[in-house]
Amino acid sequence: MDTFDFTNDPLTAAQVETLASLLAEQWSEKARNGFLVTSGRFLDDFGRDRTEELGVLYKTDLLKGRVALRRSLEALLDSVGSLAQFERDFPVLINDPERGSLGVFPQLPILGIEEIASKLYRVADSKATVHGTGESLRDFIVREGKLPYLEPPARFVLRKKPHIHWCSYECYESPLATRSALQILPAWNTDCGLRATLPTAGMEGTAFVAFNGDSRYSDNKPGTFAGYYVELRAQDHPDLPGGGLQIGVFGSPTVSALEEWIDAQNRWSAIWCRPT
Repeated sequence: MDTFDFTNDPLTAAQVETLASLLAEQWSEKARNGFLVTSGRFLDDFGRDRTEELGVLYKTDLLKGRVALRRSLEALLDSVGSLAQFERDFPVLINDPERGSLGVFPQLPILGIEEIASKLYRVADSKATVHGTGESLRDFIVREGKLPYLEPPARFVLRKKPHIHWCSYECYESPLATRSALQILPAWNTDCGLRATLPTAGMEGTAFVAFNGDSRYSDNKPGTFAGYYVELRAQDHPDLPGGGLQIGVFGSPTVSALEEWIDAQNRWSAIWCRPT
């Protein structure tokens, strides 16, 4: 049987049907095949299908959102050549005697993100430092006017999860609301007291659908396949409400404003704004 013959797989067939309803008049077989490159990653460890969440992420209730989703899926297919080429170039290996276990992480871009949202938000610990330098993140942003550099993927299909700036469309009224909506656990030791506003203008090609961030299994062992699915909405930890949309951003995105939470005043306070 053809690996990508979704008509014989009821789960994938249902995903394609959902995709067709999201794309509406923007439907194309090329977009469908781009989706088939990554459709398996939209089924999470809890058995949930996240395909429908693409509608919220790309805002497919609007024509510009449907266009963005179609363009993004078609770009993913272009990057692998064809479904047959993708299967040949990126086999998934499980305990291979020579190469061990090898996963596949297709990166779905959010092309046209500036048409979908004018800005994103990145929250961090108020005491965070820049990896490798020890400089406070706050001081770095004020000095450079951008977030620290994270290398973009060299191609759209990777063999391991990349490091990303976890961003959101929404700015929440407090650090507590932020932690709740984005399911930022206490174990991660962040007070969410620093918030950067990122304009999406110029972000084309650096914003992607985010993969689950887990790199270890629940027994604390590292694993190639830990968190082997995309995570559009934060909804994996039942102790927190979740529901916040998440976007992965690479490079050094520009910061237009930086805020800090003032506990004594119970409010966000602007500590830096990009000069106009």
